[in-house]
Parts: sequence; structure tokens; C-alpha cells
Amino acid sequence: NIQSISGMSPDGRGNMWIADTYARLLRRLDTRTGEVTTVAGHSLSNSRKLKPGKKDELPRDGFGTEASFGPMFWITSDVNEGSAFVADTYSHRIRRVSPSGEVTTIAGHKSKPGNRDGAPALATFRNPAGIGWDPTSADLFVADCGNDCIRRLVRSRGF
Repeated sequence: NIQSISGMSPDGRGNMWIADTYARLLRRLDTRTGEVTTVAGHSLSNSRKLKPGKKDELPRDGFGTEASFGPMFWITSDVNEGSAFVADTYSHRIRRVSPSGEVTTIAGHKSKPGNRDGAPALATFRNPAGIGWDPTSADLFVADCGNDCIRRLVRSRGF
């Protein structure tokens, strides 16, 4: 069951990525069949199943349900490669989710807010909320709400 949709974006392959915000799940809707699958993340109710000490590492990168998110409020996708990009708002990070469900942080620092420009590996954010993909350049634009600015992540600089 989907709990709270805050963003959707087509993947260019007949599917819609869905940000299920408070469940902390990234889902995919097959627009042909209507089937919804969880691609990445695990719900808070499942976080108790983590090994001791792992809860402190949330959110984290990984494959499928091994990855975790904070509440995410916006999503966009690169329709050329089918990946989704998520503004992991309260974790202060921008994350990429591959079509196979691999979650990687491409910008921001583990739950530590900041206001630093630079290459994606160095950039920091404070509550990024909106995110958009530019199909011309493949760059990402991020509404960095906590810093009251729009930031650009340049694809050729490393993500």
C-alpha cells in the first residue's frame, strides 16, 4: 500500500517512479499493467529488523531494501538511462536510484547540512526539496530550501 505520494516521474520506459515519502520507499508503477513494486528503501516498521548498530547509519546506500531514505519530497528521472534522482530532504542529500535498484549518494553529506558549492562529491545542502533533470545537459537542478537557493549539479563534474 502506498502511504504518501509526494512526487512522481516517468522513467522513459513505460513506468513511473513514485516517492512514497513517509514510508521512505521508492516505488515503480508499471503504467501498462498497473503493478506497483518497491524498488528501494525499507519502511520504518522494517527498520527494527536491522542489525544492532545499523540504525545509526540510516539513511544508507545499497541495493533494493538494503538501502534506506529519510522522508523524500521530490523526485525526477533521467529518461535516457531510466534512473531516478531523489531529494532526500531531511538527510540533506541527493541520491540516484538505478533501474535495478542501486541507491548511491551523488551529493550532500550523510545527514550533515551545509551550504557548499562545488563538484557533486563536495556540495552540501540544507533540506533539498525540489529537484529537476535538464534533458539537454543531463544536469540536475536542486531547490535547496534551507539555504534559499537553487543549486546545479553538473553531470560532467562527476555524478
